[in-house]
Amino acid sequence: MVDPRLEEQARLLALVIERWQHLFGIYRKVLKNKDGTPQDDQELLQSRIFLSQNYKPILSGIGVVVDKDDKVLEFLSRVHDADSILALPDIERRRYEALWHESEVTLHTLAGEIEAQRRAIAAVTPFEHHARRVWGMPAVRWIAGILFALILLWVTGLLKDIKTALQNLGKSPPAERGTAQ
Repeated sequence: MVDPRLEEQARLLALVIERWQHLFGIYRKVLKNKDGTPQDDQELLQSRIFLSQNYKPILSGIGVVVDKDDKVLEFLSRVHDADSILALPDIERRRYEALWHESEVTLHTLAGEIEAQRRAIAAVTPFEHHARRVWGMPAVRWIAGILFALILLWVTGLLKDIKTALQNLGKSPPAERGTAQ
């Protein structure tokens, strides 16, 4: 089986990871060269725009709560272009590198969880999937339980006794006959 929603989540998360890695690659390149080119600034801008627009909706769609204090969003707000990267104090650079690694591990962990879900769903046959959906409905479970109880009563012969008792409930008891004359 394939879950289209899960496939889309995996695809979008892979895009976020790719852009996050690309953004950090540019960050490292600018720090290494001690200078940024207009092309670096353009690539930084494109990656920042993509992540700013898509990071929170994609992760929220997966079920991850992204608040305004998220480290990725903080990084995106502080690193505008090559000059802003070079202007960061050394301690901030190290903090952002640690932040990047932590965020990358989190993103890859999410990707691993989605992949595990994909494998679990792939192992389920269509029959199994539909049976779980049907048996997951409370009404079906109630009806099945009642039918099972009725069959059990029928097999044990008690159903006939119950039916007779119910039929006799509506009848009035026989009148007592007196012998006195």
